[in-house]
Amino acid sequence: MSLINRDAMLIFPKQPLYDWQNYIFSRAPLTFGNEPFGHEKGIVFLIPEMDDSTHFEKWIQKNYKEFFEELLFGWCTDESLWPSKRNHKMFREWFHVSYQSMVQDTMDIPLEQDED
Repeated sequence: MSLINRDAMLIFPKQPLYDWQNYIFSRAPLTFGNEPFGHEKGIVFLIPEMDDSTHFEKWIQKNYKEFFEELLFGWCTDESLWPSKRNHKMFREWFHVSYQSMVQDTMDIPLEQDED
């Protein structure tokens, strides 16, 4: 195993995201137990290395919008249905964010990137 020159951010949905999803779509209500991307199935983002969690907090306050939009798009591709007044406070209310300062690669093969 080897350390890589990235930190990681794990993001998990919270109840306000499900409330919004249930409001815009008329189907069986989503809860932590029956949604396609459950609370136990967060998304991992590799991010720049940070000095510490204080540095991360400053960084995410500057960069939350990109992640908020990426996550909303995963739930609803119609941007007209997204909340119009998105801010850092709302991002933190809708998502649990976990900062991880040590990332180890457990594979002996090179990383592959999707060329989207």
